[in-house]
Amino acid sequence: MTGIASATTVSIRDDVTPISLNASGATTGTFAISGTLDVDNSNFDGGSNLTLGGTLSNSGAVAIGNSNLSAATTVTATGLNNTGTINLEGNTASGTTKQAMLDIQGAVASAGTVTTTAGTLLSVTGGNAYTQAAGTTAIFCTLTAAAIDVAGGVLQGAGTMVGAVGNTGGTVEAENNGSAATLTISGSYAGSSNGVLEELLRGTGAGQAGLLAVSGPLVLGGGTLVATVSGFSLAAGQAFTVVTFQPGTVPGFFGSLAEGAFVGNSTYVNVGGGLTLGALYNITTGAIGLEVFNTPGTTADAWLGGSGVWSNAAGWSGGVPLPDSDVMIGETGSGSVTLDTSATIDSLTVAGGNALSFAAGESLAVGGALTVAAGATLTLSAGGDAIEVGGVVTDAGSMTITS
Repeated sequence: MTGIASATTVSIRDDVTPISLNASGATTGTFAISGTLDVDNSNFDGGSNLTLGGTLSNSGAVAIGNSNLSAATTVTATGLNNTGTINLEGNTASGTTKQAMLDIQGAVASAGTVTTTAGTLLSVTGGNAYTQAAGTTAIFCTLTAAAIDVAGGVLQGAGTMVGAVGNTGGTVEAENNGSAATLTISGSYAGSSNGVLEELLRGTGAGQAGLLAVSGPLVLGGGTLVATVSGFSLAAGQAFTVVTFQPGTVPGFFGSLAEGAFVGNSTYVNVGGGLTLGALYNITTGAIGLEVFNTPGTTADAWLGGSGVWSNAAGWSGGVPLPDSDVMIGETGSGSVTLDTSATIDSLTVAGGNALSFAAGESLAVGGALTVAAGATLTLSAGGDAIEVGGVVTDAGSMTITS
C-alpha cells in the first residue's frame, strides 16, 4: 500500500501491534493521501503505532487520536508535505496525558491546516525544520523542531514551541478560540520586516492580553505589532504586557504598531478619540508592553534645566516622557538628567553643556534618532544599563558605555 486515494478512508483502531505501510520507493518515496487516514480517531481507546516508510504527502485529511485516549497513539513518517488537513487530538482529562503524537523524521512543509490540542506532540527530528508557507498551524500542543519558520499564513495557539522560531512573512498570534492566551517559545524568536505579531486584547485583567513568552533571545527585525481590541474600550492608564524574552538581550524594534485601521511607527500609534497606544521596550526586564495615554498637544518634551531624575514630571515641559515624545535635554538651559526608570521615547537630543546618565539596571529605547551634540555627554555605567536606537545616531559629544 503506497497511498490513500480520494474518497477512500483507511482506519486504524486500537492496534497495539506496530503497523508499517511502505511508500512508493520504501523509505525514500512518498506515501500520498488524497483521501482520509484515521488513526484512533472518534472515541477509540488508542494505542496504535503506525509507521509510513517515506514522506507523508497529504492533500486530504489525517486524523490522529481523540480526547478519550487511554493509550498513546503514534504516527511516524520520514518527512511531511501538507496541503490538506491534519488533526492531532489527545486526552488530558484524567490528569495522565495520553498523547497523540506525529513524529516526522525529516523536513516539514505545510501550506494546509494543522490543528492540535493539549496532550499532543508534533515532533520534527534530525535537526530538520518545520516550515509553514501558507495556511494555519494551531499550536495547543508541544511542537519541537530545530527551526520553525512562519513564511506565510497564521501560526496561533496557546501551546509551546521548542526551537528557533522565525517569522519571515506570516502572522504569529497568542490566541485560544477568540480568547487571549500565552504562546510559549522555549528557544529564540526572530521577526522580520514582513512578519506580523498579533496580540488579542480582551481586557485589563490577568490573562486578558495575548502574550508571546520567549525564554531566549528576541530579535524583532521590524514587522508589525498588531493590537486587536475586542470586548472592551481603550482608556488612558491601561497597560498590557504582550511579549517577554531573555532579560538583557536587545530586541530591536517593530517597524510599526497598528490598532484597527490606525498605523503608527515603532513606538506609538494614535488610535483616535484623543488616545495614543505606545510600546514600551524594556531590555533589562525582558518585556514589551503597551500603554494607553491621552494624546498630547505636542510630542516635544524638554528638560527645564538643572539636575534631576527622569521620573520627575515637574522637570519636563510636557511631563515624564512617553513613547511618542521627542525629548530635548538642554533646550531651555544646561541640565543633568539621571534615567532612574526604564523608558521608551520617539527621539532624543542631548544639547551641548548637558548630560544624560543612567542609574544602575535601567534601559532606554529610542525608536527614532539619537543626537549627542558637541559638548554633551551620555553615560551608561557598568550596572546592567542598556540603550537601543532605531534611527540614526549622531555623536558629536561624548558617549561612554562601561561594561
